[in-house]
Amino acid sequence: MFNWLKRCNSAEISAELYQQRWEEQTLKGSELSGKKLFSEAQRCFRKAQQIAERGSAQYPQDETLLHYYALSSMNLAHVCHSRALNSETEQVLSDAHFNMTSLMLDDAKDLGIRQHARVQAEVLLKSLMRFLQQIGKTQVAHGLEEEFNRLALPLRQ
Repeated sequence: MFNWLKRCNSAEISAELYQQRWEEQTLKGSELSGKKLFSEAQRCFRKAQQIAERGSAQYPQDETLLHYYALSSMNLAHVCHSRALNSETEQVLSDAHFNMTSLMLDDAKDLGIRQHARVQAEVLLKSLMRFLQQIGKTQVAHGLEEEFNRLALPLRQ
């Protein structure tokens, strides 16, 4: 858990504060990644992902936090791949894609947020498929694409 979250009652944390903390961690991670300090960058991107995930749970209608979650997942996967952590890279992208797909299919959620989740799920799927193809798992990539297309929520209803 992060110190700033411990000090605040979660009801006191605004969506904007989650976004600000996400941006801070992402900037740190990007700077470290640019210096090829991938282990440290990985920690920052993991924190950014956790912040976006927690913010999305508290503010389920906030499309920015959903977008930030997808971005931080791809950033995290990138540094894991840079460190040759293929199983972790695959896990990060798979989990993020699954989470967005689950949100997309949740009938209890507003259609607008479900459609936004679909867009994020598609972006994550493309990233996951590229990675799987790079490591020789082309059949798995095609299977995931077929399954997603079968489940996909239309963009407009």
